[in-house]
Amino acid sequence: MESVIQVPFEGNYNTWTFVDSSLVLLAYLEREKENQVFVYKKLLLSPLEQGEESTQKIRRRVHQRFLNGDSLEQKLAKIEQASSPESEMERRLLYLTDLLKIHLFIAESTCEETDIQARIEENIEILKKYIKEHEIYSLFPFKG
Repeated sequence: MESVIQVPFEGNYNTWTFVDSSLVLLAYLEREKENQVFVYKKLLLSPLEQGEESTQKIRRRVHQRFLNGDSLEQKLAKIEQASSPESEMERRLLYLTDLLKIHLFIAESTCEETDIQARIEENIEILKKYIKEHEIYSLFPFKG
């Protein structure tokens, strides 16, 4: 996973999405190491600083809306509408990654830290239970 911090944002969100998710997970796993978390946060924010000023402003506003949890209810609805248990877990994993990112930047969010932490813990437990019961160890976007 250390090689992921070597991947710069090059304007392509199709590839950056996977780098972004990996950085969020690394930051969560290494949350006790403040210096390393700072590096991950800086990398996660790097796309906001690219492009023209108007593009940067738009990206910062979208990022702030994300941090304020504007898309969380939509993602929960998609989880509830999943067509299969595996699809539900894949969507839940993406939702968990969003929660972890919001938690990483909680100081800049309007979300309640205790609420985000409770949702993180709940989803980790649901995913653990599913993985254990079904012996499935690879979910999108991490399917090989």
